[in-house]
Amino acid sequence: MSVPGNGSAEPGVAHRLRRYLTRFESAATRFFLLGIFVVGLTAQFVTPLGDALQGKAFLGGALLSLVAYVLYDAVKEMFAHWRLTVDASLI
Repeated sequence: MSVPGNGSAEPGVAHRLRRYLTRFESAATRFFLLGIFVVGLTAQFVTPLGDALQGKAFLGGALLSLVAYVLYDAVKEMFAHWRLTVDASLI
């Protein structure tokens, strides 16, 4: 099946998928890391949840996921700034 102006359906689908990944990757990663933080922190202080997860070191994992969240945000901002600098130097 061809797409008008493209010649084939694959480039249009690939472009659309790349656009969705770019849009939702950041939100999904942040949601995942905050979810780990909340579950770990809750499991540390709520005994039934801690027993269900069968572990004892929840606070460390929760804090590690919070640090990963902050670092992820910082790296994304740094990469965006770097990308703008490189694009500006090419012009």
